[in-house]
Amino acid sequence: MPRSVRSGVISFSMVSIPVKLCRAAVSKDVPFHLLHRKCGKERPCVLRASNNMIVLEILSYPDEVRVDPSLKSSRVRLPERELSMASTLVELLTKTFAPNTHKDGYREALMELINTKVKGKEVSEIQPAAVPN
Repeated sequence: MPRSVRSGVISFSMVSIPVKLCRAAVSKDVPFHLLHRKCGKERPCVLRASNNMIVLEILSYPDEVRVDPSLKSSRVRLPERELSMASTLVELLTKTFAPNTHKDGYREALMELINTKVKGKEVSEIQPAAVPN
């Protein structure tokens, strides 16, 4: 059973929910020890309801996801008004998500670059794309 890696609170206006975070994916990042701090990757995340829990999910690519069937939720009693507000908020913000339509272009390009170097071929410097604000 995975252990929690962090505890915290998620707040929606006046509603605060205690949470524990557990790893649910395998990291497939290529590690760099001398990477410039500003060049770090950002990952989008989504909040969703699952088995009487609100789950913070970092959006992962399909080949990074693993499943742990032993993960169970604890029972928490919430006032009906707070539960209704949270349900309304979730319904308003819910969208269909299809993870298979997204690709990890960064990792694919990086692995292609590494494989080119391994084969002994010349690699030219690539100009970084503009980062949106």
